[in-house]
Amino acid sequence: MAINPTKRITRIIKNGEPEHIWQFSRVGGVNRVNIVSGEDIALLDTLDQKLWTALSCPVSGLEIDDRTLDLIDSDDDGRIRVPEIIQAGKWITSVLKNPDELLEDRSKLPLDSIDDSTEEGKELLASALQIMKNLGKEGQTEISVEETSDIKGIFANTKFNGDGIITADSADDAALKTLIENIIICLGSKDDRNGKPGIDTELIENFFQKCEDYNTWQMVAKINQAEILPFGDNTAIALEAFKVVHDKIDDYFLRCRLAEYDPASADVLNAQLAQYEAISPKNLAQSLSEIAALPVAKMNNTKNLPLSEGINPAWGEAMTIFNELVVKVLFGQKNELTLVEWQSLPQKFAAYEQWLADKKGAEVEQLGAETIADILLKNLKEALLNVVAEDMKLETEANNIIKVDQLVRYYR
Repeated sequence: MAINPTKRITRIIKNGEPEHIWQFSRVGGVNRVNIVSGEDIALLDTLDQKLWTALSCPVSGLEIDDRTLDLIDSDDDGRIRVPEIIQAGKWITSVLKNPDELLEDRSKLPLDSIDDSTEEGKELLASALQIMKNLGKEGQTEISVEETSDIKGIFANTKFNGDGIITADSADDAALKTLIENIIICLGSKDDRNGKPGIDTELIENFFQKCEDYNTWQMVAKINQAEILPFGDNTAIALEAFKVVHDKIDDYFLRCRLAEYDPASADVLNAQLAQYEAISPKNLAQSLSEIAALPVAKMNNTKNLPLSEGINPAWGEAMTIFNELVVKVLFGQKNELTLVEWQSLPQKFAAYEQWLADKKGAEVEQLGAETIADILLKNLKEALLNVVAEDMKLETEANNIIKVDQLVRYYR
């Protein structure tokens, strides 16, 4: 910062002993401290806060980039306060050979400025060199914020990066690669530091629990196959065929019962003259929806539902499928369906519908029952967790790489 020529030196006294010499300038009638050395930054905690111009500021909307301000805001409350400035100052000055460089307005950090005489300094220097190597800039003597913030580039070609997230590239075994991809397909992914979609322990545990749930649900049907799958492998499509014609057949039998209750209503219920008159002038091929609104069949003397002849043409195909998949399987070849037989059908599907309602692990169903059973049989869960563990071994090294970004940002 610019220093007013009319500056003065003030000695701060603590416990009767001189602590640090601060330089001040007179600006707008107010004495303001001048930061003129790295030592000033390191010893900000000794400066009486009554002499600070401001005691807090937001982490956005300032000339300093938001990412740097976020790093200083250690408690993530959206504001930077005095203790956080002091902490940042002490840390950056502790890892540099010459903290006075902070007053030189450099945009890049020379690698030989890092104090590698300390353990932390050694780790930071090693991580900075690793960053340059990963970016293909090995031998470069300075490092910039643009380079340290290129997280995807830094970790682009690494199998492991210490974030606890693994990608298909993290596994050497083809079966594990496929399994990782399947987990992502079923449950989604988390972003690895290299920018690729990956999975972590939580997703792995969740996936295998879903597989266990789904496999157990499938086993219930196998154990109780006769009850749950009365139509074998065709039970699902048989149920669908039943549902398609359900309301229409209910309507037919209700008309029959109403005619039985009042025989005089039979002609009215069968005639539908007004509907015929409405559609007769039209192209019937384009009026199927109106034809479908008519009863599925005309009532007859038996009060049974015809299954082949006398069917409303709009319902012909649906009735044929229903007859083939449901009626013939349960009652054999028939030309008519009785009310008693019709009323017995819902119970035939009751166990299957309850089984469907009890389904668990639906998220993994798209893989297929055989694939899911095979995954559980091979017991690949531990193998996947071991790959995550391998990744986590590099947590410290990877975090140090991230910490280099903090160092370079503070330095700038």
